[in-house]
Amino acid sequence: MTRLNRQVEVLDARVRDIPLVEVMSKLGYRGEHDSKAKSSVYRDAQGRAALIITDGKATRGNEIVARNAVDLVIHVRDAPVVR
Repeated sequence: MTRLNRQVEVLDARVRDIPLVEVMSKLGYRGEHDSKAKSSVYRDAQGRAALIITDGKATRGNEIVARNAVDLVIHVRDAPVVR
């Protein structure tokens, strides 16, 4: 059981470490990428910034909504950004 738990922990860490911009791309979202600011902006239907990814976290307004890939997928599933 210990070996299995260790394998699960390793896989969990690998999944959570996927870059958030890559997750958004795989989900079909297109963002505006600013390499200088090292951030990506995803807009809603009205053109407002709906989700901003910077420094390994995703924010909506002033609220941090995800710090890893798993949390981001859960958040986008519950509160989608316009594609």
